[in-house]
Amino acid sequence: VLYLSRDLRLDPPVIGLIFAAAAVGGFIGAVGASAIARRLGIGLLFIFATVLVVGGLIGRAAAFDRADLTVAALAITQLITFIGASLFNVNAPSLRQALMPSHLLGRVNASWRFLVWGTGPIGALLGGALGQAVGLHQAILISGLACLAAFPILLWSPLPRIREVPHPQPAPAAPA
Repeated sequence: VLYLSRDLRLDPPVIGLIFAAAAVGGFIGAVGASAIARRLGIGLLFIFATVLVVGGLIGRAAAFDRADLTVAALAITQLITFIGASLFNVNAPSLRQALMPSHLLGRVNASWRFLVWGTGPIGALLGGALGQAVGLHQAILISGLACLAAFPILLWSPLPRIREVPHPQPAPAAPA
């Protein structure tokens, strides 16, 4: 918001339009998540979703001489980013639940939420420091490019070979 309002000097309704595009993207991704997972396979869906999210995050640094082109580019990148995020967020819990033993699901979910949401304040502080050091536009671009590091991790993992969500393993029987 700071970059949009201060650096690009966009009016609040225009900023709202850009964020509305994100909401539309989230809705499209959520509605299409199951069908896309069936078509691509669950593993390739995660790679596709990551391409959309990282591409959108890098694209957030788009700025043109013409304000209308900048607004259109930012709205499109928000749409794309949130389609990818919804594809991931709809399908990831199912895969985690299928792969983890039922007695560990609470711990796994708590750990996941800590890693995803608990590190946000640290990222915000680092992003703010980077923005102050190099400028908001450059910080947005650097942050998006840093997300490219996700691809080797994903591609070298077993994830691309998973076609369907496996059936969960039954919990071990409790000793008598």
